Amino acid sequence: MTPEEREQLDSLCKRIAIEKDAQRFDNLVKELEVLFEAKHERLQSMRASGSFPATAKPDQPAMES
Repeated sequence: MTPEEREQLDSLCKRIAIEKDAQRFDNLVKELEVLFEAKHERLQSMRASGSFPATAKPDQPAMES
């Protein structure tokens, strides 16, 4: 994830945790799903091209785009 995506992820999670309105909660969760889907697609692309290992060791974070 980019630094901007990480910041957005953090912000969304904090907002989701305290949101009381069901409609706003749903919208925030949808935004979070978009971030996860983008990361998932990048990981699939990297694995398909062979530029990313199938698993990463917890003590060695993998480089992401």
